[in-house]
Amino acid sequence: MLMGFFDGLEQKMKNASEVSNLNGQIRETEKLIEKYYYDLGKLYFEKFGESPAEETEDICKAISSGIEKIDDLKKQVVVAKGLKLCPNCGAECPIEVPFCSSCGSKLPMPEPVAKEEPAVCFCSSCGTKLDADAAFCPSCGTAVKSAEPVVEEPVVEEPVVEEPAEEPIPEGMKKCASCGAFVVEKALFCGTCGSKF
Repeated sequence: MLMGFFDGLEQKMKNASEVSNLNGQIRETEKLIEKYYYDLGKLYFEKFGESPAEETEDICKAISSGIEKIDDLKKQVVVAKGLKLCPNCGAECPIEVPFCSSCGSKLPMPEPVAKEEPAVCFCSSCGTKLDADAAFCPSCGTAVKSAEPVVEEPVVEEPVVEEPAEEPIPEGMKKCASCGAFVVEKALFCGTCGSKF
């Protein structure tokens, strides 16, 4: 009787192993079919996404919208990193360089933002510089009229020209022979002057 029990147990274990093996094959085949569905859908979208069949129009619009959103988010990531994309090759470049270090193309430069100077008022009696919200002159006590503020001319200082000390070349960088800017060693073009290495 004990032998019959073990024979039955052995058969049950074989059956369980076979069932597990078959279920594994089913899962693998389902994964393969899912991949084929994905590939078929991607191929369909690439060929017919601009003019899809009526049944797939909403799905194609959702895919296009998702692609646009990803592109916008990628652009935001580049800006958040303080970089810009080369319109020619797509390389990420520092925002202040005028040329791409990968392909040498001229890069669009950001428009300088005009910094508004705070308006400065002067006392009409004594000429003392006043705060913008002052009601009376702190020097002579004259009531300040709410007239047009005068924009103070900035004082231009002559720059002091100093001979620059020879800077050591940072590791992983090289120096442009034309302009002296440091660029990544593998760069083909200088990002500052556009010279080819």
